Amino acid sequence: MCTYKCMHLNNMSLYYYILYYIIIYYNSLLFIIYSLLFILYYLLLLFFFFFYVKRKMLYIMYL
Repeated sequence: MCTYKCMHLNNMSLYYYILYYIIIYYNSLLFIIYSLLFILYYLLLLFFFFFYVKRKMLYIMYL
């Protein structure tokens, strides 16, 4: 038979378990969001770089 103290401890452990999962889930979400932003940033840089190079190439061709 489980005593009141035992039940209380079980409830606390369950609470910590849920909290732990929320923290992990939140961190993984943040990681995904940051990685997506990082990828978008690099794609933009790449795009501008190619755009700039293309313009330079056209400029050289017209000379």
